[in-house]
Amino acid sequence: MEAIIEDDVIPMLQHHPDFTSYHFAFDPQNVQGPIQKGITYILKVYRIGLLMPMRILFILTSVLSFVVGWIYDQHYKLTVYQKKWLGKFACNLILSSVGGHVRYHDKENRPKAPGFIIINHMSPTDAFPIYVDVELTDDSLFHVTGQKGKGIVKLFQIVVGCIMPTYWVNRHKASERKVFLNKILEIAKTDGLILLFPEGYCSNNRRTLQFRKAIFVDNVDVYPIAYKQTSKYNDIFWWEDDFPSFLFRQITSFGLIYDIYYLPKLNKLPEEKEEDFAYRASTVISDKLETTPSVWGGEHIYKKANKQKAKKDIQTVIYKVYSKKFKFTATNNNNMIGSESTLI
Repeated sequence: MEAIIEDDVIPMLQHHPDFTSYHFAFDPQNVQGPIQKGITYILKVYRIGLLMPMRILFILTSVLSFVVGWIYDQHYKLTVYQKKWLGKFACNLILSSVGGHVRYHDKENRPKAPGFIIINHMSPTDAFPIYVDVELTDDSLFHVTGQKGKGIVKLFQIVVGCIMPTYWVNRHKASERKVFLNKILEIAKTDGLILLFPEGYCSNNRRTLQFRKAIFVDNVDVYPIAYKQTSKYNDIFWWEDDFPSFLFRQITSFGLIYDIYYLPKLNKLPEEKEEDFAYRASTVISDKLETTPSVWGGEHIYKKANKQKAKKDIQTVIYKVYSKKFKFTATNNNNMIGSESTLI
């Protein structure tokens, strides 16, 4: 059974094949001939020497914009229009920092408060393309949600929270998850738009992971949005073990092409179960991606990896304990043998 799950899920948690083949072709170590090698080295210098400094400047300007806006808001109070304008400006800079080019489709299906916005999840930057396309004349702000981050991710979440309403949760704590769920359901049913990634884990856009059923309840509007990337020049999927490595790959990439499709609003049918509604929503997004939804979630792989790491740590501790014990025993035995030899 585990092998079946892994065969289904693992291909969604690896680099997209288009990116892998294109990246391989432009690696200096994989080409032959002085001209070809020269071209690949020139491109590498161009990406690291020119694109990276410019994109770092975009990121710093974006962060500064959020911070300055927050400071101003503490004294003079920004209007909803001003917050949206500042958010669009800063998010545009973030997209520029990864060489993003976004094409929006079917704008007549744009989300309207209240309700949930659900998107297939690829990276920590998924909220920014949607915010770039918000209507300034609309009086509502949508709320960004996600897993609590660490290090740079945590810092960035704090910065974004200066202007955008945000809710971060530690999904490993049941009590925190319950409070979080009640809060976002209340907002989505009354007056706000909640941006949510029901997969819970990032995937590489080849398929959608299983959607969690918690928000797919009665009396709430659900607005599905499909993200489709062209993976040839860059893969926005976060597969690295740490965020700095992911960020370095993004700011040194050739660029990123997005197609974003606004899909018609969904509602739970009277006799429909929550898990069935969740699967229907994932199917709607998958159809636009020209693929099929998976019935398995990312936790089947990630939690297994955590268990294996814990098991390995335990084995390391046991090994150290027994190593000391055996060393102590061997030392005592040697001393005893030495004593006996002396007596002899």
